[in-house]
Amino acid sequence: MKKFPSIRTSQFLVNQKVCLYFVGERNGLMLIGDMKVCRDSESRRMLWNEGDEKYYSLGVDDPDYCVFEFTSDRGNYYFNLEKHIFTIEELSEDAISSV
Repeated sequence: MKKFPSIRTSQFLVNQKVCLYFVGERNGLMLIGDMKVCRDSESRRMLWNEGDEKYYSLGVDDPDYCVFEFTSDRGNYYFNLEKHIFTIEELSEDAISSV
């Protein structure tokens, strides 16, 4: 019987567009971008921890084990009932100009 990847892995292989949302008591952050499924050895080993064998019995080289790489290009944050829209490029420019 063929084993299929996890639900999220299957979704990201078909459509990389994603949105991540973080919420606080009076604020929130939404990041919009792409999710890449990384199956290369370097990515897998970078995040592997002792004990992960309980989830991936074949170890770091288990064909079902992969790493997700999220890259955002824009987002929104909510603070004091106001919505602020930004691009990652704008954030980078702000960071550079404040140095």
